[in-house]
Amino acid sequence: MLRRSAVMAGVVVLLAACQPSFLRVESSDRNFPDPFVLQVDGLFYAYATNTDAWHVPVMVSDDLFKWSEPVDALPVLPDWAAEGAVWAPGVIRLAGRYVLYFAASDEGNARHCIDAVVSNSPSGPFTDPDGAPMMCGYGSGSGSIDPYPFVAPDGNAYIYWTNTNTEYQLWGALLSSDGLRVASWPILMMWAFVDWEAGWIENPAMDYSNGDYRLFYSGDSWWDGDYATGMALCEGPLGPCLKLTLSGPWMESRGDVAGPGGMSFFNDSRGWRWVAYHAWQSDKAGYSKGGRRALHVEPISFASGWPVLVDHLPFGTLDSFSPWLFPGSVWVRGWALDQDTGRQVVVRVYDDHGEFVAEIWADNHRPDLPGHYPHSGVWRGISDPVPVSAGANTLCFEALDDVPAANVDLGCEQYQYDDTPTGALEVAEVAGDGVHLEGWILDPDTHEPATVRIRADGQVIADTPADVQRDDIWAQHFWWGPFHGFELDLSVPPETSDVCVEAVSRDGDRTVQLSCVSLGAGQPLDGGAPAVGSGGGAGEDDVASTTTTSYDSPS
Repeated sequence: MLRRSAVMAGVVVLLAACQPSFLRVESSDRNFPDPFVLQVDGLFYAYATNTDAWHVPVMVSDDLFKWSEPVDALPVLPDWAAEGAVWAPGVIRLAGRYVLYFAASDEGNARHCIDAVVSNSPSGPFTDPDGAPMMCGYGSGSGSIDPYPFVAPDGNAYIYWTNTNTEYQLWGALLSSDGLRVASWPILMMWAFVDWEAGWIENPAMDYSNGDYRLFYSGDSWWDGDYATGMALCEGPLGPCLKLTLSGPWMESRGDVAGPGGMSFFNDSRGWRWVAYHAWQSDKAGYSKGGRRALHVEPISFASGWPVLVDHLPFGTLDSFSPWLFPGSVWVRGWALDQDTGRQVVVRVYDDHGEFVAEIWADNHRPDLPGHYPHSGVWRGISDPVPVSAGANTLCFEALDDVPAANVDLGCEQYQYDDTPTGALEVAEVAGDGVHLEGWILDPDTHEPATVRIRADGQVIADTPADVQRDDIWAQHFWWGPFHGFELDLSVPPETSDVCVEAVSRDGDRTVQLSCVSLGAGQPLDGGAPAVGSGGGAGEDDVASTTTTSYDSPS
């Protein structure tokens, strides 16, 4: 008998708690219908119905976030199977090897059949050990499809499938110890009889969690957004089962996700339970609309006695704030991750008044993270510029959860931004009635050249852009580009005492004096012995013809 408490719990929460309040975006954007995920030694192998050139495409991931390009786990079909009609694979490990179950069309008798093929590797290639299908249906209908293998807690293996008769029944049976044949009389597990199923159920998936057996299945039309997932509570791996989703499905279209179905359940190496399924995008629910059935993976919990999709909140830290890495900005470094989704975390930045400042992505390389969070992947770092204004700035950071309205505050930081131009007068040569000046200028707010202003005894004699190529400055300040130098040959008025060089910001509102060159008060520049200085003041004893002054660029 089914436990009374479990049945009562199902009745009480049938319409409310049974339906997930959210569905996440896809883990992979590839067309990947009827997914089955197997975890082997910390790697995840995802198998799907035939797509493109693969009979059984298989992708591999070490974090459920980034997936490899598919390879064909079954490159050579058994002789009985028709090309282009291979679907719903599932894989388990039995007797020291991997057994893959799949459905295909039998070219010989026009029925759908299920077969078992074997390999020493979870990625294949799988080969047919006997050249004949394992089963081709029981009772009426056109055969058997959607095999789902399941290993019970006692180590016995079972297989579940859909019988393609008018009611699309779900069946189950015990497997032999090697998994290559049915070892018990098939048991009718479930059939379509409630309104939301529209007379069509398929894709059985047995799960054992928190002491209960649950049979999940898909219902209604797979080719559009009406596809959904139901559930039954079972007394054992072969039933009897009590259908609990009578008034509506457990999982149905929600938000941007349409037609979720084709479930499979698996654990990661931490013991977290996950569910994989396929779904359309809500605006492209159907191949005729340009859609694809993409792979989704979500953590799921049975702790309450009812399956609930879990939302682990994003988290992270802000490590450092660096000036002089990007114009008009402070460079922020840190990391953030959300262990529920394959998408990198988006971090929004606000000022202390709650006004939006910027949006950055935690998608940079952080090889240290997997050592602390093994399933995070290495692409969870923050390394981005955030716009700031002159003076004191308060920047507040918010990590966006993959579930709406569940964002996390990462904290606020104060940053003092000095937008004063900087630079150096590196060469000052005076000869005859002119001066030769060389140096560089950077404006923190822009990559465009700043202005170099020259004054002779306080009067402006030149305003010109500092746009000479300086690769050495570019090497230290990549985002500003190479054009920030100046090389000037200027005539100065007679009897000039000193020449001063100023850096002017691009918008003209900030000026800083770089250096002054003393020419010697009252000495005419008439082609005789030059007067020379270097900003520290020149006296009667100055005799050198050239003075060079060097300054370090900002770090």
